[in-house]
Amino acid sequence: RKKEMLADIATTVGATVVWNFIPNWHLKLNYAQGFRPPVFNNTTANGEDLQIGGNRNLKVETSDAMQAEINARIFKGERRIRELSFRVDASYTRINNLIQVASGNYGNSGDRGMASLEFLGKLYLQGGHRLELGYTYLRGDTTDKGRLRSLPENWFSLAGVWSLFGNKLTATTT
Repeated sequence: RKKEMLADIATTVGATVVWNFIPNWHLKLNYAQGFRPPVFNNTTANGEDLQIGGNRNLKVETSDAMQAEINARIFKGERRIRELSFRVDASYTRINNLIQVASGNYGNSGDRGMASLEFLGKLYLQGGHRLELGYTYLRGDTTDKGRLRSLPENWFSLAGVWSLFGNKLTATTT
């Protein structure tokens, strides 16, 4: 007789608050939880063939994520500079019981933590042109391997959108 696999009920929480604390300035706070149970192939795959071996002892993967963000329009004009706005964002995500493939089998690896900080500034100019400056800091840490080195920790981006022929033709560069 086959053993039935039943999942426990999982309750998740999510909430967002947005506060307009100064005209044209907004603070947004987010919190969310999630889960990813093992799928059939993770738990009962045939490891003797060209597929990854299953693991009936897998635990449900869970996550918690927190984010704080400030959005602001600090200048809105009618001349050459049409608008200047920016966004600053910080977040942290924690993953427990991450399901991964190790040595040809599914397994729960160590916990993960990802912290990030982002900035995006946009300058809108007369004639439909726009300049954007972005910065991202990202750091990942794991309980089983230490610091994640496969991702860049710091990067900048500069982009421009130029209206060449009204709303019919634009040039974009990054």
